[in-house]
Amino acid sequence: ARLNKVAADVVKKLLPVSAGNDLGSLCSWADRVKIRYRWSSPLHVGFTSDKGGNTINVTWYNRKAVLHHVWDSSIIETEEKTFCPADVNQVINNIQLNITTIWAKQVKAWETCPLRQKTCPNIYASESVKAACQWAYKGVRQGSVLQDAYFRSRLPIVSLRLAQAGVRLAATLNKIFK
Repeated sequence: ARLNKVAADVVKKLLPVSAGNDLGSLCSWADRVKIRYRWSSPLHVGFTSDKGGNTINVTWYNRKAVLHHVWDSSIIETEEKTFCPADVNQVINNIQLNITTIWAKQVKAWETCPLRQKTCPNIYASESVKAACQWAYKGVRQGSVLQDAYFRSRLPIVSLRLAQAGVRLAATLNKIFK
């Protein structure tokens, strides 16, 4: 919805058939190739010593998981089941609504970079490091049991980071494909 017509047309042409015209379906690429490419870990800017949270074993409610998976999938899946059991699109709609309301004053800053750069990887990475330290890792140790308190306090951060990523990706594609 944030892509201009030219960018939307180019993206549509570039997407593989397997994506089903859904750019979002390719966004987990780094997780799928992390076995092949050792540099890859989401919590992408987490600590190398724990492989981006992949060696921190936790329990998410009553299921064994690693911290990385909690941030990649579990928080969002729990939101879907808890607040939007009928439709995953409601999660997306909620984020889109927040972009135009709660975060509306911040969106312009998300879309722009200093010195007219197309992207701001240093800014994005710095924000991610800060979020990882303040939210993902904070209070978590090997064997931690993560439940409602962790979920409810971290869900707004996950939603914000998803919104920022979507706005920034659209802005970048719009700049590239003018």
